[in-house]
Amino acid sequence: KEDADGTPPATDFQHMCGVPYTALPIATVMSMHHETSMVMRRKEVKDYGTKKAIEGAYKPDDVVLVVEDLVTSGMSVWETVEPLQHHKLAVKDVVVLIDRQQGGRAFLKSRGLVLHAALTITGILDVLVAHKKVTPEVQQSVLDFIAANQNTTGNKVAEAPPKWLAQSYGTRAKSAKCPAAANLLELMERKKTNLCASL
Repeated sequence: KEDADGTPPATDFQHMCGVPYTALPIATVMSMHHETSMVMRRKEVKDYGTKKAIEGAYKPDDVVLVVEDLVTSGMSVWETVEPLQHHKLAVKDVVVLIDRQQGGRAFLKSRGLVLHAALTITGILDVLVAHKKVTPEVQQSVLDFIAANQNTTGNKVAEAPPKWLAQSYGTRAKSAKCPAAANLLELMERKKTNLCASL
């Protein structure tokens, strides 16, 4: 089936690889559904165990389909493609749930990759306007924002982190309005890790 923008589907690959970390569950479900093996790129290579940047059973020149949840600039995808290529794996296609249409497609194309999007921001807006969930004025403001914020260089746009991000998990737990969030933040403070949030 064609993608949201009419791009033919990617069919020639032996493995799937989700962009760490948010796309890993999506890639896992896709690989199980299609009975295709996965390889995994480690964001941080551990100094123990296998010490590999790419995990999985693969051979040189195997083709990998990269899976991502959302593409803006395309840089997070490229950060996964580069190590795959370094390990002599071929990447031709990238599948994404949502293309924000802010230059990621052009950036990836400039590196020889085809982006396949299930949904685009403009397509989502069209549906929301048609069902009167969003006004045409809001739609236009989003389209204006997209047009004014194109990024075809692949560079991530630096944003100032919110002030609360500098606070400890314990401090954030005390001000949390949701009891479940407070409990989770307290757990993260006790364990000195945020990995519990990835479950």
